Amino acid sequence: LNGGVRLHYDQIRRDHTEEPYEMFDGQPEPLGGPPIQIVDSVGKARAWALYLEDEIEWQSLLVTAGVRVELIETWFKETAGEGPAALRNNQQVVIPGIGAVYFLTDHWSVLAGVHRGFRPVAPGQSQTAKPEESVNYEFGARFVAEQANAQVVGFWNDYGNLLASCRQVTGCDPSEVDDQFNGGDVDVLGVE
Repeated sequence: LNGGVRLHYDQIRRDHTEEPYEMFDGQPEPLGGPPIQIVDSVGKARAWALYLEDEIEWQSLLVTAGVRVELIETWFKETAGEGPAALRNNQQVVIPGIGAVYFLTDHWSVLAGVHRGFRPVAPGQSQTAKPEESVNYEFGARFVAEQANAQVVGFWNDYGNLLASCRQVTGCDPSEVDDQFNGGDVDVLGVE
């Protein structure tokens, strides 16, 4: 039985300015004047993660089961523009998972697993943005020998909500850059 506790803290300070230019005869020319403040904000996150994991072996079967609990607090303050003065958010989540390997021979084994996926909402987001949540399934086979290793694994990631972010490079309005939004139900299937 393994267990652990981790404390994670990070922050970001965004201080973005623009200087206006116009094109004259195919050349950019500064319009002059002071830089324009477009973003001035601070985002912080503190997260506690606690986990327990156990590995159980019975004859040719190896099962690993675990659970992680995360307690996440975010804080966001915007000092420029029309945004809110300060936003706080708390998120708590239980993230279980189980995987199994069955050894058919000394070289061949099959594996399967089911795990919950989670991505929290970033600091300063709208109350309508929900965390990304999924259930991830995998099944496959492995061959291991002295001179060669091979495996094939099929997977299905069943997202209850895919959390997406608006980026300027994707054509989002500058006022919406870094805003997160709900992508809804998504299925991702594949073989590797």
